[in-house]
Order: sequence, then structure tokens, then C-alpha cells
Amino acid sequence: MTEAGYRDPEGVWRRLRAAREGAAFRLAGERGARLVERLVPRALALAARAPRPEAALARTLEVLEAIAGRTAYLALLDEHPPALAELVRLCGASPWVAALLARHPLLLDELLDARALLEPLRGERLREALAAQLEGVDAGDTESVLEALRHFKDGAVLRVAAADLDGRLDVAEVGEALTEIAEAVLERALAAARAHLERRHGPPLCGAGRRRREAGFAAIGYGKLGGRELSYTSDLDLVFLHDSAGGREATRGPRRIHNQEYFARLGQRLIHLLTAQTLSGSLYAVDVRLRPQGGAGLLVSGLDAFAAYQREEAWTWEHQALVRARPVAGAPTVAEGFRRIRHEVLTRPRDPEALRREVAAMRARMRRELDRAPPGRVHLKHGPGGIVDVEFMVQYAVLRWAGAHPSLTGHTGTLPLIEALAEAGVVGADEADVLRRGYRACLAKVQRLTLEGEDPVVDAGVLADERGAVAALWRAWMEAGDEGGAELR
Repeated sequence: MTEAGYRDPEGVWRRLRAAREGAAFRLAGERGARLVERLVPRALALAARAPRPEAALARTLEVLEAIAGRTAYLALLDEHPPALAELVRLCGASPWVAALLARHPLLLDELLDARALLEPLRGERLREALAAQLEGVDAGDTESVLEALRHFKDGAVLRVAAADLDGRLDVAEVGEALTEIAEAVLERALAAARAHLERRHGPPLCGAGRRRREAGFAAIGYGKLGGRELSYTSDLDLVFLHDSAGGREATRGPRRIHNQEYFARLGQRLIHLLTAQTLSGSLYAVDVRLRPQGGAGLLVSGLDAFAAYQREEAWTWEHQALVRARPVAGAPTVAEGFRRIRHEVLTRPRDPEALRREVAAMRARMRRELDRAPPGRVHLKHGPGGIVDVEFMVQYAVLRWAGAHPSLTGHTGTLPLIEALAEAGVVGADEADVLRRGYRACLAKVQRLTLEGEDPVVDAGVLADERGAVAALWRAWMEAGDEGGAELR
């Protein structure tokens, strides 16, 4: 065992005995037991080649235990040695991926084609694959639709993780790929929610005479979703808007209701579809607290009401959130209306010193509440010089300078905004490099820690140079008042 590459032979033998004597393998049945007897020695040999053999073997055994009662999956691995090799490789590289495969054995089919596994579907190919997944599924059977969406999402995310672990995607590409998956699922979930409502109430109409039209609804993505920067564990930050206006705002169908009620039910139905627990879990966690008035506000706002709130009542931190917001699903008319409002709000004149104080105060509050790193450790997201410091500085710069440089409103992602700020001459080349390098380094480390099943709290020496440079820039921009951040002016 030692010669094979294992550092703890006794521990390996104990784990193998525990698996052999455990309920999963004992209850596998005669055929299952034969398959397990063939698979375990092969897994033992394959795991020995992994950087951490014991971990690779333990996680592989957990997957085999999870599927022991399903001989079809055991047979798949037995009959396709490359699939077993890929399973061991992924288990060795990531406990997060191993847990995903153990929870959803259907994903083992993805291991049959190693080339396809390492090439995540993007753009139109992704949407075509989702359409194929839903073909033949009864649109009226909510549970079947959700199971199909969940299986598609998990398979698509597995491909991204496999390519990420293989070094084929950089940190920005991972975020973009995961965001595209969420958008595709969100579009289908919204279509299903709308179809459900229209079967009962008909379409929502507004206006009178020749101007009578169908009212639109859109989901606006904020945060990581809006910035095309989703991680493997991100929630979806959503705000819902509609463009119903004019007389006779009501549905046309068997059970007529006012459009405001229709859209409220549509938003609730969409959230339900995204968060409902099925046999294979939920699609996404959803956060809708960024809507006007937060938890006390309407779930779905009209465009006019949203515009008035942003102009007259929104706090600075809400305008910061607007920097990263964009339409992700729904009616093009509502999407365009949102873009106009966002552009107007972001380009309005602001008092630079008041803006600096308000952004810095909100950052200090967040750090007090969220940076729980113990002494000698640092939180890569919330700690000094971490991800949120970069995001806040970028949002501050956009709010300060978008009036003079309206092109800044054409971006929502942190990295594209850094480039846009540099191109506009708002930040110097050296400052842009500090922001870019710090953000990419911390984000890449957090993504890798997620795949390794670890929290983003690390020893203080990790990425110390990158974080130190960001922290120094934060002090110059956000704490020095009129004496610092000369290049930002």
C-alpha cells in the first residue's frame, strides 16, 4: 500500500473495511456486490495516483456507497473504465464535486465523454441543450419540470467545475459560465411560472382602445448575477419589475384579477419554482431584499414607481447595487425601461465628498457585521484588501464619474468596470492594476476553496501582497479625504 503511494496504509485499510461492512455495500444485492468487488480495487489503484490518495479514495468510496443500491450506475462505471478514472480524479480534486455526484448519481452519465465534460456549454448551445432536456416533459407537471431543470443545471455546473479543476477556465470565465446557466434556467422557470398564471387568469393587459397591450414583467439581476460573476454557491439576487400602466389594468381570462396582483403572484411563483425542494434539491436560493423598501416593499414594482424611488428615496448603497444590476429574463420593453432608469440614476451629479463618506461608512458597517476572521487569519471576501473592498471602490468610482463618462454605465461586472474606468482615465494604470490583480487573485482563491470544501478564511500570509496593495489603495481613496486619491480625480 505504501509503495502504491498511500501515506496512511492502516487508515486506508480501516476505510475499506468500514465500506465493506457498512450497510450500503451489504444491501447492494448479489449483482451489486459483484460489481463493487470489481470497482473498489480499481478505485484503490487509481486513487493512489492522486495528489492526496487517501482523500481521493475516501470520497470515491462515498460515491460508490451512495449508488450501491443502484446497479445500473455501478455497471456504468464497471463497463466504462475511463468514467471510473474521471470519477476518482474529480473526487480527488474536489470534495464539493464528490458530494454533488453522490447526491445526484444521474450526473455519472456526464463522465462517459471526458472531452465533453471539460468543455462547458455556452450561449446558444447551452439553451439548445436545455430545450432538449425539457422536450417531452409535461409543462403542466411542475415537479417533472423542476426535476428536468435541476438535472440540467447540475450537469452544466459539473462541466464548469471539471473544466475549472483542469485549468481550462480562468476566474472570469467560471463566473460567466455559471451565470449563463442561471440565466437559462431562470428564463425557463419564468416561462413556466407565466404559463401557470395565464392558464388561470389569462395575460395581463393595460391601456385602452388601440393602445391596449400586454403588460410586461422582467427579472433584474443584482450582485454576482448582475455582474456575470456567479460562484458555485451564489444566491440569485433578484428585483422584479413590470410596465403595466394606463386604464383597465387587468388580466383577460377565466379568473380576471388586477395586474398588480397578477405580477405579485408571478413573482411568488417564480421564487417558488427556483427554491422548491424536489427529490434532488432546489435550483437556487433567491434573495429579493434589494427591491425598493426592502422586505417592506412590494415584491414587484412598476417602472414608474421604481424610477421615483431611485430618484427620491434610495440610499447611496442602493445606487451602488444598481451599478451591478441588469435585466436577466423577461420582457424586452421592461428591460429597456430599466436600463434607461439605471443610466439616469448612475449619471446624476453627486457631491464627491459626501459620496466618499457614505460609501466608506457602509463598508465599515459591513466589515463589522461580516468579517469574523480570528486573529492571524483573514476573510478573503470581507477582510481588508479583499473582494468587497475592490467592489466598493469600483462602485464609488462609477457613481462619482459616470456623469462625466456615461459609457461607464455600459458595464456591470467588476473586472469590465475596472477596464472601463482605466480607459476613461478615471483611475491610473497602476491603480487599475492593483484593483484587477487583487480582485482576480482573491476571487480565484475563493472559488478554489469552495471546490475544496473550505471557507474563504485563510492564514494572513495568503495573497498578502495583493491584499496589502488593495488595502493601501482603499486608504488613499476612501479614508484620506481631499488629500488622497489624486489620480481618481
